[in-house]
Amino acid sequence: MVLSNSPTVKADLVVTVIWGKDNQLGFSRPGDDSWTEMASWDGTFSDIIYHNGMLYALDVNRRVLEIFEIDLKGGSHEEVENLGNKALFLGHDASFCIELSTWNEIKPNCIFG
Repeated sequence: MVLSNSPTVKADLVVTVIWGKDNQLGFSRPGDDSWTEMASWDGTFSDIIYHNGMLYALDVNRRVLEIFEIDLKGGSHEEVENLGNKALFLGHDASFCIELSTWNEIKPNCIFG
């Protein structure tokens, strides 16, 4: 489970989970009566993180690593093909993304696992 923001900032708070035997994504906002399933996705997700207002989901059910940027407000998602000046560190249920403006030692647009 990840939060999009601090729980004290309820206006933009989205709680996202990986659930079920097929590791699907679902989300909920304060005041929702139930979880919203992202049923149209064809993926088995192992980790999710928020970074700069966007949700990134890691699908590990494929031979090729796929990372998606998810806009929960607009309901769209797209595959990330370039991380720009960011680096993504992957771990079992412990992934994170960092901006590299102050980290000269780390190569940008790379995924470390």
